[in-house]
Amino acid sequence: MTFEPLEHLEYWLEGVQSKLNNNGVSVELSRSPPGRSKRSLGVYLQAGDRGGFLEVWDTGECQLSVVDYSSVADPVESRHWVQSSGDLRNVVGLLLSWIRQSI
Repeated sequence: MTFEPLEHLEYWLEGVQSKLNNNGVSVELSRSPPGRSKRSLGVYLQAGDRGGFLEVWDTGECQLSVVDYSSVADPVESRHWVQSSGDLRNVVGLLLSWIRQSI
């Protein structure tokens, strides 16, 4: 069975979005425009002064950007490669850990 990172991320988000919203986390989902050679799914989460954006491509590439809006620091970005649901959970966990510090 082939790992499909976009479908896994979307499935995860469907299961937790209302819980995140109920805990004061804003959630926005974005998709790449049709016709792109690589499809992507982006998830933006924000709580308080902290925000984070995770973009995942169908190739397994990921980029995570986190920012503390109360500071003058630039966003911190990291690149990841997900080849399994465990890899994806780890990257999503980094985003959630960052956001939870504002809840």
